[in-house]
Amino acid sequence: MKNFSNSLFFVFEKSKLKKEELNLKDFTAYEQEKIIQWFKYKALKRNLNILSKQRIIKQLREFKARNQDISKIIDQSILKGWQGLFFVKTEKKLEQNELLELVLKEFPEFNFTDSFDLSTLKIKGQSVKYNASQDKFVLEGAK
Repeated sequence: MKNFSNSLFFVFEKSKLKKEELNLKDFTAYEQEKIIQWFKYKALKRNLNILSKQRIIKQLREFKARNQDISKIIDQSILKGWQGLFFVKTEKKLEQNELLELVLKEFPEFNFTDSFDLSTLKIKGQSVKYNASQDKFVLEGAK
């Protein structure tokens, strides 16, 4: 395996040597390293032909176009022993303005004091409390 100006060349033997090019120019050097790591991981389980590698690269381009972190996707799949590549699920952390909107929808009379009882409001299975000294909402309790 040799790397020439952001293109990866793989040499395969059948009756004679031939070069097949995999274009990785759309990926950073770090992402290219991760892609090579994925190919090595996959090679431990079964041999990948050039068409399979091209389709993996196409899939990774699609992930990247959707602002997914290629290295996290590859790391996740290797860590979990998966055969394929999948989106990394991230739990969205609610921003303060989103929490305020939810609180005001449920309690329009909310007065921005610690003493206001928000205990009946549950967001993502957690209780909402308001910390007046820090002027922010906090999610507490079991998920």
